[in-house]
Amino acid sequence: MKIINTVNYKKLLSLFLFGICLFNGIVAHAFQSDTLSNKETSIKEEIYISSDVREELHRYIGYEEVLPKYISLPYDIIMNTNIAGPFIDIGFFFLLFLPILLLIGLKNKLLKGLIALLMILFLIISIPTGYRSNKIITVDQVKTTVSIELSQVTFIEAPLVYLKLQITKLANEIYQSIHTNIIEVFSGEGDSITYTLTFLFFLLAFFLLTSRLKNASMGKQVLSYFFLMYSFLWLLLGAGVTWYGIFMLPLGMILIGVGALKTNPQAKFFKYTFLTISMVWIISSTAYRFANYPLPLSQTEISAGYEQSKLNTSAIHNGPLMYGLGRMDKSRLMEFLFPQYGPVLTEVNRDKDALIYRIGTYFNYFIERNNERVFQDNQLTNLDRYIKRFPNKLDVVAEMKRNGYGYIILDINVASIDRTPDASLRKKARDLGIFLVNNTGLEVIGTDRVVLNEEGQRVYGLSGQVVNKGTFIAYKLK
Repeated sequence: MKIINTVNYKKLLSLFLFGICLFNGIVAHAFQSDTLSNKETSIKEEIYISSDVREELHRYIGYEEVLPKYISLPYDIIMNTNIAGPFIDIGFFFLLFLPILLLIGLKNKLLKGLIALLMILFLIISIPTGYRSNKIITVDQVKTTVSIELSQVTFIEAPLVYLKLQITKLANEIYQSIHTNIIEVFSGEGDSITYTLTFLFFLLAFFLLTSRLKNASMGKQVLSYFFLMYSFLWLLLGAGVTWYGIFMLPLGMILIGVGALKTNPQAKFFKYTFLTISMVWIISSTAYRFANYPLPLSQTEISAGYEQSKLNTSAIHNGPLMYGLGRMDKSRLMEFLFPQYGPVLTEVNRDKDALIYRIGTYFNYFIERNNERVFQDNQLTNLDRYIKRFPNKLDVVAEMKRNGYGYIILDINVASIDRTPDASLRKKARDLGIFLVNNTGLEVIGTDRVVLNEEGQRVYGLSGQVVNKGTFIAYKLK
């Protein structure tokens, strides 16, 4: 017992983590060597590229080489370079304040210099790779694309855009050398160093955190170490999906806030800067979120020629508000929120034994016994197999009916989520379009696409001049 008490548990943990790093490097190197020696590598790569998991999950983390993919992930998540949208926007606090928070209070100049150097390197790698992911271009195309965009904008017209492009251009010039001499040599679709470096980085973070928490309370230590471990696991296993960091994000904000609100003179400027920017961000983001609800048009409004963009002026969506006040019934609210869902739901819920093949859309929430009847194929993986197995359209329909399917409901914009360099989902979507067009085995039972009919009226349908592409089409298998 005395021997155990004399041993510093933090040193034991450090040795354990270092051992994991070495073990990870050895295993990864052995695995990579075995993979490269396999004659069927090209076949495995083809299967991998067609993976629906890669199309769905990897779009959050990016499709660049493994090493820059993991290095730039915090930047990509905060700046929304891989996927943009309010549902994944976590704000800019982490990127803006975390570096300052790490540097405040450090007395060792060498350590400060090392952290500052790592942060600069992080930005040099993250900025061009984030730009590359956002534009879906190759490394060699970044320089040309940035130059084209710079030629189309001036500092007077758009100063922030101009500065962003200039910074991207400069970072890319430095990054090209790193990419050629390091990343292309050691990394790719897979490598034996990325996870080892990740372990070593968190080992360094552990030492830094231990140094900073010498005089901290037990509560702060527990929260800080939990945040570090959760961040580590999220980076390795979270695939860049924001909501997998459900504990990491609020804890990170708490730790940044605590650090920013320190009373020592060194942090005084940081404190007031943090409070000011936080207030501006909260007010602006709240206003933006309230205004981020479109107001769907009714059939009467569409026929009268109303345009969607001119009616999206309200800060709060009227539908839920009116329904809550009892001034709108359920059917009108459904039409208001999800135009033309009603007729389709009436049809599919009437035939309670027929299975539904669903590709995207929000229909699943309203289908009776959806846990038993609905098969989800958002990446078209299984339907693509049907189509390739049976080249004749009617044979595909017959096979689906033999398997119990009575309806197909699909998101018209299913291919819009595709971020893969090889456009694998878009290729499957094109094949799906060929299968659906002029297919006598299918009957359209509903859509929210708006077209002009022969009388020039705006109606929901597929035949006629398209006014609004819509979001879904529902088919019944004959």
